[in-house]
Amino acid sequence: MMSISQVRLEAWVLALYDTVVSGSRVEDARAELKADWPEPAKAARRIAGHLNAARGEDVLWVIGLDEARGVSQLDDVDTADWWAQVCRHFDGAAPSLTDVVVRTEDGPVQALMFDASRSPFTVRNPAFGQSSGGPVEREVPWREGTRVRSATREDLIRLLVPLQQLPDVEILTGRATASIKPAGNAAYAEPTDGFFGTEHLEWSVELEMYVTPALGTLVVLPVHRTTILFRDGDGTVEWLTGSGIRYWAPYTWGANSSRPDSVSVDATSSEAIVQLPGRVHVRASYAEELRDPRSGSPLLVRFAVTPVHSGHTIQLEAILRTVADPGAGAEWRLADS
Repeated sequence: MMSISQVRLEAWVLALYDTVVSGSRVEDARAELKADWPEPAKAARRIAGHLNAARGEDVLWVIGLDEARGVSQLDDVDTADWWAQVCRHFDGAAPSLTDVVVRTEDGPVQALMFDASRSPFTVRNPAFGQSSGGPVEREVPWREGTRVRSATREDLIRLLVPLQQLPDVEILTGRATASIKPAGNAAYAEPTDGFFGTEHLEWSVELEMYVTPALGTLVVLPVHRTTILFRDGDGTVEWLTGSGIRYWAPYTWGANSSRPDSVSVDATSSEAIVQLPGRVHVRASYAEELRDPRSGSPLLVRFAVTPVHSGHTIQLEAILRTVADPGAGAEWRLADS
């Protein structure tokens, strides 16, 4: 039976696979896709650089998945033997490895999860001691974008202050509506709302998430570091960027008023504050020129936020499907929500 960590690892890999299949770029800084098994010495340097730059966060490699080629046939490589060869190039501690074969619709891929708990990581220079090998015996690699370089003094200082571990975030429900709104009094419109004075199409996108902070940490999700993008699943409309983003904590309605329904989540107009596991709601709006939004296709929603004290971004994607046609507008919901 798979452990909870292996199930989450498989879900992460499948989310990356879905992103590649949809034709989108993988923008997860903690994940790297490889069409083939890399040579052990080069792999050790790249893994060390990836983990060092992650500053305390585990990283994922997926072998057999590539943004350009999709799923490719895996070479007949024994993971344990390959990893033993990789570990020989580390100087001192090497990361621990969790490996899982994940089945996709296009074939299996190999997931490799590297544990960052023993960072920083140093690798040996394979050319040291050889003719023209130079005086450098070992290196602290650092991943920057898609390349790996030697760590600078500033990078080493960053390693001394680990980033806050990202919380686990799961989308529970999702809902989006698009409705025709009549012209309002332009004198009361927000400066950025150029459509308020005319008849226009108004979108509302709402997600309910369950946030589980790492043990002993408090998570703050700032509005100004949050983005919500959405578009029709058929790709006929470019990604739209939601505005007016707002978090709120669960509440229940009484006879004539509402009251909080959470002991772990607070929210203001500027952020959501999560002290213990709990539900968090987020909503965004968008106004555009009048058009018919009823294409019948799914609605793709991308949520991203960079928590306080973290240099990494939480990125989630949901597919909402048409479930109603209220009047001249349209409505989408997450399946089973």
